[in-house]
Amino acid sequence: MGERDELSAAILQIHAAGLDAAKWPQALGAVARLIGGTAATFEVFDLSSASHRMFHGFNIPHAEEIAYLADYIVGNPRWTVLMPRQKSGDISWDYQFIDERQMDRDPFYAKFLAALDMRYFLSGVLTATAEEYAVISVQRALRQGHVEQREIDLMACLVPHVCQAFDVNQRLAALSGRLSAFERALDWLVDGALILGPDGAIRYANPAAQDIIRGQSGLGLREGRLTFRSTGAAAKFAKAMAAIVRLFSLDASAAADADFLIERGADMPPLQISLRPLPPAEAARKAAVALMFIHDPLTRGGATTAALREAFGLTPAEADLAASLCAGISPDNHAKARNLSRNTIYTHLRRIKEKTGCTRLPELIRKLNDVPGVTVRSTLDAARPPT
Repeated sequence: MGERDELSAAILQIHAAGLDAAKWPQALGAVARLIGGTAATFEVFDLSSASHRMFHGFNIPHAEEIAYLADYIVGNPRWTVLMPRQKSGDISWDYQFIDERQMDRDPFYAKFLAALDMRYFLSGVLTATAEEYAVISVQRALRQGHVEQREIDLMACLVPHVCQAFDVNQRLAALSGRLSAFERALDWLVDGALILGPDGAIRYANPAAQDIIRGQSGLGLREGRLTFRSTGAAAKFAKAMAAIVRLFSLDASAAADADFLIERGADMPPLQISLRPLPPAEAARKAAVALMFIHDPLTRGGATTAALREAFGLTPAEADLAASLCAGISPDNHAKARNLSRNTIYTHLRRIKEKTGCTRLPELIRKLNDVPGVTVRSTLDAARPPT
């Protein structure tokens, strides 16, 4: 692959990260390979508190794992000398403010960076205001040498694309904050909750519903719609969806058809299904008509995840990992059970540590288990992979 192709590939990955922030590590990896570096970061600083609003990295430990902020801000000449005079769009590198002899004497270069096998940097500034500083940086090892004009030109080409992706990240985050309050409320439910379109298509499924559908529940998913193992259950569902239309017309007799059971065999209690009309505002916004609640009498761990979410403000995915930790499941085994990448799971773990104020795993597990209402699931139940 030639340099032009590598540049195009990096730009495509940057814009993909704009739509999905979880893809920033892959995009940063493409940038590091293109420019020739050992690591790359995308950081947004809150200057009033000297803390990160956002941190994404490739081939570098997270900031908190390397005492990054304390050393980076207090003893870093890049921060103290260069950053105050930077403007949005600036491309920066070491030789603008420091030479090799000074690097050899400076503790930040000679000790902090050397311990991470880093020496030189090349960065592009996205925003530089009194409140916020956002920057993408590529780090190079001593053996790779200082950047030259080729690398500087490539970074200048990439920065407008990173700015656009960052803007999309922010817009999507703001939109999500305005539009997902109803879904966030449903996320707290131990029972499954689905929002259904008039044709039965799933518009939204809370974590509990996703777990039920993945399990041996008699329910499945195909092309965005529920499937049923038995024809009887499918007929009951169709009848309940028709009842929703009648309930919108204030036909009280339709309520009798809106609740039904899905049998799962002699050894398992049936799922209890209830369909209800969606609140008008949500119905209009989502082009949807019904709320479907699924109660599984065998569900365990719901109280644990709910208690952990309430205690620490965890997201559903973070609370699920925290509950597994309480059950003695390692992060790697949790990743396998949920069919998630290690990078995703360790991002959740880092955020749990942030929210609980813990730095070490044993300390974290003790704190999680001290929460009232936390009940440990069996190891077999917690580790069973989704089917």
